[in-house]
Amino acid sequence: MKDIVIELDLTELLASDEDALLRRFQDSARQGRGDEPFGDGTIRLAIRDPRLLSFGKLNIDSNKVGPLGNCNSLLHVDLSGCSSLFTLGDKLFGNCLFLQQVKLPDSLRSLGTLVFGACVALTSLVLPARVETMGEGIFSDCTALTSVSLPASLRKVEENCFIGCSKLAKVVLSAPVPFHRRAFIDCTRMIELADAAGFP
Repeated sequence: MKDIVIELDLTELLASDEDALLRRFQDSARQGRGDEPFGDGTIRLAIRDPRLLSFGKLNIDSNKVGPLGNCNSLLHVDLSGCSSLFTLGDKLFGNCLFLQQVKLPDSLRSLGTLVFGACVALTSLVLPARVETMGEGIFSDCTALTSVSLPASLRKVEENCFIGCSKLAKVVLSAPVPFHRRAFIDCTRMIELADAAGFP
């Protein structure tokens, strides 16, 4: 099945509106396909809106996922066109089982809990240089994840951050950062905390 490219430019909307964004995504996804179901891992989604400050909600109910959660059609997501995006909400991409690549904007400062939880096809991610906080379990059960680069601005690696990342072998640090003692539970291949900055 051929990949589907969806580019959402929301700059013409009167205000940045997450519901409008999701409606636009759903409408674009349906165009030309009628009721035909999407194949797994067939959508490449790019979102552009320089006014969007946050995407998804914080403190959502434990039995819910974020606005793009459970979307098995997602293959790649590019948010780099959201140049004011500050926060990604809880479980934003939770259980997107075929999501392989996510491009984040340089403006990003904070990621909620379980943002990439159970994204079992995600193999690597470089967090933007200004990220300060990551919620608990942000990469939990990302069983294909092999490497992550953490920025110097990060304040702490929280509890269960990488729990169940059974293929995680390398975490690249740009500066010293405290780790919760339960950050790497069941990371059975973890062999390297790489010093990228030459700190003692």
